[in-house]
Amino acid sequence: MLYFPKKMTHREVPAFANELWQQTPQTGKWDLSLEKVEVLDSALLALLLAVLRLANTKNLTLQLHGLPSGAKALLGVYGILTLFEKHLV
Repeated sequence: MLYFPKKMTHREVPAFANELWQQTPQTGKWDLSLEKVEVLDSALLALLLAVLRLANTKNLTLQLHGLPSGAKALLGVYGILTLFEKHLV
């Protein structure tokens, strides 16, 4: 499981995304933990959309653990929470 860092804003997301892409499995399950995320902005949502797209392209079973309530709220505001619901653990 890969753990997202405490802060996920437009400043941190690009570097973390590079790490994330390097650790993407080729097959099977992709477990990502957002339990430690405390500070976030819409850049995290963009990253999560890219993760979802890649998981679908590679037929990976995506599981997002501990999505913070702030991220859920933003996903709801943008009308895309339903895209993620089956992946939330």
